[in-house]
Amino acid sequence: MPLMHVLAPLLLLLPSVGQALLSPRFATWPQDIAGPEGPDREQVSDSEPLNDSPATVRLRPEELALAARVDEGRAARTVRELVAQGTRMGGTRSGERARDLRQTWAAAAGLRVEVYADGEVDAYEPLRWRVVAKVGGRRRDLLSAWPMVGAPALEATDLVLDTDEGAGGALLSRSGSGGAHARVLLADGRSTQDGRYAQVRPQSRAGAPIFGLGRDDGRFLREALDGSEPVTLDVLLECEARRAMVDTVVAVLPAASGSPPGHLLFCAHGDADSGGPGANDNASGEAIVLEIARAWAQSIADGRLPAPGVELRFAWWGSEIFSSRAYVKRALDDLENPLLGVLNFDQCGFGAGPERLYLEPDDLPANVDLLNIGLRVLNDAGGADGFPEQFATVRSLGGTDSYVFSGNAKLAERGVPALTIYASAWGRPAAQARTDGMPGEAWHDAPSVSIDYDPWYHSAGDLPELTTDLEPWHLGWQARVGAITGLRLAEALAGQD
Repeated sequence: MPLMHVLAPLLLLLPSVGQALLSPRFATWPQDIAGPEGPDREQVSDSEPLNDSPATVRLRPEELALAARVDEGRAARTVRELVAQGTRMGGTRSGERARDLRQTWAAAAGLRVEVYADGEVDAYEPLRWRVVAKVGGRRRDLLSAWPMVGAPALEATDLVLDTDEGAGGALLSRSGSGGAHARVLLADGRSTQDGRYAQVRPQSRAGAPIFGLGRDDGRFLREALDGSEPVTLDVLLECEARRAMVDTVVAVLPAASGSPPGHLLFCAHGDADSGGPGANDNASGEAIVLEIARAWAQSIADGRLPAPGVELRFAWWGSEIFSSRAYVKRALDDLENPLLGVLNFDQCGFGAGPERLYLEPDDLPANVDLLNIGLRVLNDAGGADGFPEQFATVRSLGGTDSYVFSGNAKLAERGVPALTIYASAWGRPAAQARTDGMPGEAWHDAPSVSIDYDPWYHSAGDLPELTTDLEPWHLGWQARVGAITGLRLAEALAGQD
């Protein structure tokens, strides 16, 4: 049981004792961030400076109560249950099953649930597949084979494998290209760093289905082709392609009576947008949004928190970019209940390198006040159990935030802040230049920000047992920081801070 859960009752009853027990392990920046430089840049935050050497955990009792309601073990189980449904792409049967789970979970937490029909898309889902290689009397099940998104159905036996044209048979190609007359293509040149799993992506050509392979299976086939015996394949792929509606589930926690209009949005994309299992990207974000919703609703029900100062909404996108854009369009048209701020969660449950939390983007003036709130939460938590020691702010790198929220001109005109919180990005380690005037890395002063990565990114290896099951505390970190940041933002929006 995490230490936070053991200490929670003591923290609620004796906050001063709780603060003494949870000693900090780092200090952060000595003042509020100023924000990116620009011709229109003015003072955007007049809040109190950050303390340069916090001596205790300075979270308020109600914030500690909210944090204590977060259960990373439960969040990890949520990830596993979502992944068990399938790829959960918008409009697919597994997407519909995941939608139903989200509704059930949110309703059980005591929230009002709404389902939005975002529009129809071309949906694709592989249902069952198997690729078996036969060399002489030997058979090998190519367990690493994973169909690319859009691969058409096929059932065939004794397809002759070649590395040239594969005319009428099967082609083994590093890139998955070529083979105009082949009935199936195997691509063994696009795999994870360790070679175990195929990268998953949309099929780049019509016609024959393409399967990605891990390097071991690819090496086996190439060595077999160098021998004297022919290599043949038995291939089965059952799939469903259809035009279908994409649904987004939104859970609502009403504001206190007399609160100002508007709502704060917590969100995550619910599809494995690459077409793989999608545990870290992005069942992790889904689970975190659910944990925040559960923790907040339970804290209100237990009398530990009052009703929020603005309405809270928790959204799980049926299809990442398509659904979030549909929501923003609806929100921009809703002048009675405007969108006031966004906390987005993506790829939150695992990182291959040092354990860190990232706040993005830090290169927009509209985000500075919200960044200050998030940084102060991390500072006040002091790296205590259940919170990260290392964190950084970074410029926009992509994903839902850049393409939908921060990149939306109308939201920018209204000054709506939108932050994404995450643990890793992409499938390789990277570094980005530190934004001028922004803190960058908390652990040392540097001109660049080191970005952690997930080696299973957009691959068949994005499984719970390789990601979120190994580091469930990441789920807890993101949820606690996101929940308390949201609490302080809601108070600021309602004029309660």
